[in-house]
Amino acid sequence: MVCNDYRHCHFDVPYAFLSLLLIDHAVRYHAFITDYDGTLAENNQVPAAVLQALKDLKATGRRLILVTGRQLNDLKNAFPEFGVFDAIVAENGALVFNPATLEQEIIGSPPPAGFFDLLAKSKIPYEKGDRKSV
Repeated sequence: MVCNDYRHCHFDVPYAFLSLLLIDHAVRYHAFITDYDGTLAENNQVPAAVLQALKDLKATGRRLILVTGRQLNDLKNAFPEFGVFDAIVAENGALVFNPATLEQEIIGSPPPAGFFDLLAKSKIPYEKGDRKSV
């Protein structure tokens, strides 16, 4: 990727799209919804230019929503600036997190009893989200 600043990146999809949103002064799009890994983050890091573009976009009055398959605590550790988002849908859609209030709402149902035992018995790797901590 070649980037002088967030307005002058060469056709990298997230940068180009953010730049288009910033150029359009009339609020045509009311929300920016994005994935984390491979979209905002490169090698588990969000480039400073992307973070600044998100802040600039938010300053225009638009809502920023992050959607990720990551567990919430993992995302928060990897991306301490998560507060730039108005909402985070995490754990493959299992919960919604409000960074402003630190409230989370579980929207997915837990799997049936014995499901994880069956995965372990079958030696299928898995991760479970920690719904107790915010």
